[in-house]
Amino acid sequence: MKNQEVDCGCDQVKQPLLAMDEALDFLLNAVVINTNTHLVSLDNSLYQVLAQDVCSAINVPDFDNSAMDGFAINLKEDQVNTPGGVSFEVTDRIPAGSIGNTLSPGCAARIFTGAPIPQGANTVIMQEECEASEDGSRIEIWRPLSLDENIRPMGNDIQ
Repeated sequence: MKNQEVDCGCDQVKQPLLAMDEALDFLLNAVVINTNTHLVSLDNSLYQVLAQDVCSAINVPDFDNSAMDGFAINLKEDQVNTPGGVSFEVTDRIPAGSIGNTLSPGCAARIFTGAPIPQGANTVIMQEECEASEDGSRIEIWRPLSLDENIRPMGNDIQ
């Protein structure tokens, strides 16, 4: 394919570029605000814009839940932001749709995406970041930990 010269492009602009303020004013003055509204069924609402907020009577989800497969942990205060090498006893397994037992400080529960966060848990660590003992009764994490990791709060999707 042969390159062709064309009469356009950045180097072919015939008029000077606008200053930032001028360009912004031009764009803002070109905006037309449409205040006309009409009611449509949900089936016909594709490509429509809401005229007012829609509020829900319920929170969705209605519980804090895990954003990923991993371990829910009751992180003690002195374990927050430590350099790593922290060990936890695994005391529970919480699949999605199940409610786990209360976690004691320094304990962990195997948890799966969408499962409710058990009482006492204050962070979820991705399974890829955990080293499990051979029998699965303990995990070790080799990076600094912080509170509220990978926890989707109640009402995160709709409130």
